[in-house]
Amino acid sequence: MIVTNLSYTRNGDEVDMFIDYKFCKRLLLDTIVSAVLFIDKVLTKDELRECILLDIKTRIFKKALNYISIRPRSEYEITIYLRNCINKILKFNTQKDLLENLETLIQEVLLKLKTLKYINDSQFAKWLIESRVSTKKKSRNESLLELYHKGIKSNEAQEFISDNYSSQDELSTLRYLLEKKWPDLNEVRKETKKKTRVINYFLRRGFDYALIKEALSI
Repeated sequence: MIVTNLSYTRNGDEVDMFIDYKFCKRLLLDTIVSAVLFIDKVLTKDELRECILLDIKTRIFKKALNYISIRPRSEYEITIYLRNCINKILKFNTQKDLLENLETLIQEVLLKLKTLKYINDSQFAKWLIESRVSTKKKSRNESLLELYHKGIKSNEAQEFISDNYSSQDELSTLRYLLEKKWPDLNEVRKETKKKTRVINYFLRRGFDYALIKEALSI
């Protein structure tokens, strides 16, 4: 098999590769460079297969970088995202056997991201908690559950909450939410039914009862 043409696409980041004068595959420019592809280069079937696999790896790595650039991500979030990316790529790839071991490919990309220090669950957890404290949107328990959902281990998540989200922080959050949702606190304090409704609302959100009492000055 001979590479008979390499044609740039409109976006300039991809190249259409023709083998024996027939369209073969659209590859990233990065792949063309890494695989040292050029016109008249002779390729075996295995070499062509490796070029296509390299292209897939490069694509999902770039997608991972874009995903991380929006905001910090946990390793679990990135893993799920990469699985979805690969499944989408497979829909448009006739050589599905290239990715027989999907998890191995994901682990390769994750390792590369870790080596480049783009993934660090400890830093992610600290960022998330600091963000919740500063925005005053969630209780300690809600933030803890969020860490669980992001794939942070139970004992580590509890430690991060303990170290970075104090009871005073939660009280500050509680007062902020209370004043925002019920501006007239005097009315809340006077009406037993309304007071009970407010207490139950914050209990459901995981706030500590003693802190709710303190915020309402009951």
